[in-house]
Amino acid sequence: LLHVATVLGEWMDQVTLIGGIVPSLLVPPSELPDGVEAHPGTTDLDLGLQLSVLTQEGYATISQLLRQAGYRPMEKEEDKIRRQTWRTDPALGPVVTIDFLIARSPLHPPTRRLQNLEPDFAALIADGFDAEVVVVEPTGSETQLFARVAGQEVAAVFRERHDFVPG
Repeated sequence: LLHVATVLGEWMDQVTLIGGIVPSLLVPPSELPDGVEAHPGTTDLDLGLQLSVLTQEGYATISQLLRQAGYRPMEKEEDKIRRQTWRTDPALGPVVTIDFLIARSPLHPPTRRLQNLEPDFAALIADGFDAEVVVVEPTGSETQLFARVAGQEVAAVFRERHDFVPG
């Protein structure tokens, strides 16, 4: 995550981190049993692109920054690529994988799965899901939200204000 945030710089304000795991936030290293090493976390993450905020120039800038850092669309079998999944070159070190997601535009039919952004850059269209808001906690410049999705508790941080109501 830190590497991607560094690469994207100010453009991180235009994307939403959806996936990736940081084990030290779940189990502090000080609470690990003796002899157990801390898990380094995952090297894959999901970035949500904001359909209504980014322009074609914005998508081009994001893809250019990623290319300059060694990211490329992931190759599949038979010379096909997954334009919505980018990764670093394994020859350069640990592989970092990014899946791009975007909300469905009202203009696109429900059968459409990808939003084309550039010839070799796309985002998987992610339809929303139902969540029960449990706690809303404004913390100054951000708002923390705790919710229940499919019986699982989840947490989210929003940089902007929303009118979330528990229930």
